[in-house]
Amino acid sequence: MREGLDTTLIALLYLIPLGLITAFWGLGPGITSALVTFLAFNYFFIPPYYTLAVHHPTDVVILMVFLVVAVVISQLVGRMQVSLAAATSREREALVRQNESTEGESQKEMDERAAHKPDAQARRE
Repeated sequence: MREGLDTTLIALLYLIPLGLITAFWGLGPGITSALVTFLAFNYFFIPPYYTLAVHHPTDVVILMVFLVVAVVISQLVGRMQVSLAAATSREREALVRQNESTEGESQKEMDERAAHKPDAQARRE
C-alpha cells in the first residue's frame, strides 16, 4: 500500500489530525503533535522503513517541508484560538458596559421622574 501512495499525499493527510489536535487542545499539544507526526511519517513512510534514517536527499527535503508546514499550521491555529478568545472577551465587556449604561440611564430617568412627581402633585392641589 505504501508504494501506491505518494509521500506528499501521505504528508498532507497527516496534517489534518495535526490541525484538529491544535484546534481542540491548543498550541503546545499541536507543536508536540507536529514533532510526533514528523517522526511517524519518517518511520513508516520514508525508505528505509521502520528506521529514522533517510537515504535520499529528496526525502530529507520532504521531511523538512513537512515539519515546517506542521509547525506553521499549529501556530496559525493557536493564534486563531487566542484571537477568538480575545474577541469573545471584548464582546462580553462591551455587553456588560452596554447593560451598565442602559441600567444607569434607566435609574437616572427614574430619579428624574421621582423628583418631578412632587411638583406635579403640588400643582394639582
